[in-house]
Amino acid sequence: MSEQDENTPAETGQVAYFETRHENRELAVTLAKQAKHTLRILTHDLESAIYENASFIQAVTQLVTRSRHSKVYILVKDSSQAIIHGHRLIELSRKFSSYIHLHNPSKEDKSFLNAFLVADESGYLYRQNATRHEGTANLHDPFRARELREIFDDLWGRSRPDPEMRRLYI
Repeated sequence: MSEQDENTPAETGQVAYFETRHENRELAVTLAKQAKHTLRILTHDLESAIYENASFIQAVTQLVTRSRHSKVYILVKDSSQAIIHGHRLIELSRKFSSYIHLHNPSKEDKSFLNAFLVADESGYLYRQNATRHEGTANLHDPFRARELREIFDDLWGRSRPDPEMRRLYI
């Protein structure tokens, strides 16, 4: 993370600037571990480089098993490749279907370009361009986290459950 001193963003509440896939993944894991009740994820394709790793899956598992009120909302534009390649977050959503919800945006919202993750109403990770791994994050910025949550909730209100997520049991 550039422009950071010895203090982490968690300790300072300052914006962390990240530029690499590794930094993006580590911040996503940190935010997932930090969440007490809710994660909201806006993603184009479930980004395996960020969300398909053992640490993130473990953090999400701990979140949804912590409380019956815990929820993970994932708004994914195209889950087809993640389903074909067996993304662990999809398998987890099937196991905890009452806690992890995957939706597709409405056809009107097909042009969203950014990607973000919001932990409760306190922390966020934001990438203005979803195809790049650079962006900003803050582990404690309730104002910005609330703004992103409102954007997400607006999109979620017009979304539909991902039909690709249905598993046929024979």
